[in-house]
Amino acid sequence: MATSQTKITDDIRELEKKVKKWVEKITALNQHQVRLGVFGGNAEDGTSLPMIGAVHEFGSKKRSVPERSFLGTPLKSHKQEITESVAINVLNRLEKDDVEGVYDDIGNAALNVVHNAFATEGDGAWPKRKKKSDGHPLLHDTGVLENSIRYEVTGGQK
Repeated sequence: MATSQTKITDDIRELEKKVKKWVEKITALNQHQVRLGVFGGNAEDGTSLPMIGAVHEFGSKKRSVPERSFLGTPLKSHKQEITESVAINVLNRLEKDDVEGVYDDIGNAALNVVHNAFATEGDGAWPKRKKKSDGHPLLHDTGVLENSIRYEVTGGQK
């Protein structure tokens, strides 16, 4: 009888260790975040890419540029898609103590949504564009803004 009780006690201790380890992994998840956007750089004419991105994201009455959200709206409308694509690998990543890998998966999934927004012109929701009369190509046509969008994983212990 004492041996079966010892076995149960040992099993409980082992389970406690596993639970504690998973709690640590889940806690580590809360210490990170993904930042996605245009973090710097300039267009060929010297204009700040973050400023250009903001004008396109929110629009500008002064410049007669309509809102063409390539970050906020697409990410909100495709949130479930991002969640599902990341969920597939979360347990595998955590078993390997690869917390940053979980966030890399989130960043890559979000970046794919943003690139798709450019390819589909905001799922067809962006206002139609007129050709510029000054001879300069539209930023979307050059790919400069789209190619400047990055993500970074921040937080946690390195």
